[in-house]
Amino acid sequence: MARKDYIPSNDLELINWGDNAYLYSQGNCERWGVPVPTGAALLQFSNFKSAVVRCSLPTRSKVDTVVKNELKAAVVKDLRTYVQGYVARNPLVTTQDREMMNLPLRDTTPTAVSIPLGQADAEIDYIGRLQLRLRMNHIDNTPIDPKANYGFRIYFGVYAPADTPPATGKELRESRFTRRKTEIFIFQPEDAGKTVYFCIRYENSKGEA
Repeated sequence: MARKDYIPSNDLELINWGDNAYLYSQGNCERWGVPVPTGAALLQFSNFKSAVVRCSLPTRSKVDTVVKNELKAAVVKDLRTYVQGYVARNPLVTTQDREMMNLPLRDTTPTAVSIPLGQADAEIDYIGRLQLRLRMNHIDNTPIDPKANYGFRIYFGVYAPADTPPATGKELRESRFTRRKTEIFIFQPEDAGKTVYFCIRYENSKGEA
């Protein structure tokens, strides 16, 4: 379903909405920490209102209509630029401010995020000296939830021959998160001759594995 535009398309409704938006912004811009609407934008809006009046007269011409439509497009652009640039994402703009300006209200309800499902592993390609490429895969016959499985958490650690190898992924010393299906690891010269261990888990957007 298409989202309804907060700026009215009807000329008279646009005038009422714009008058209110500019007046309210001028009275609250200092509190919001933003500049006042520019004089050029306000003049253009005034010219648009005059053009709408001319187009309501029996003596209107096609030129009047063309000029009015051009001014309308410019006014909508000015209003949208101001609202999107200074108001829409401004944390100092309150819900009451948005209601007074007839703007969309923020949805403050947190989106539920499911725990990731299933298991992942990877194929390892040796692409150069001290370079490995992991190709992550979903393990067949395990559950999967594309919305919850936001990305991959790759735990890894480099161990010398004399080191005790890790028994589980929890013992690995480092980790890296990625949303890509491939990830390249480049190791240092002093890591030559050592063994790298990997453990791969799905994570959701909240970092839960």
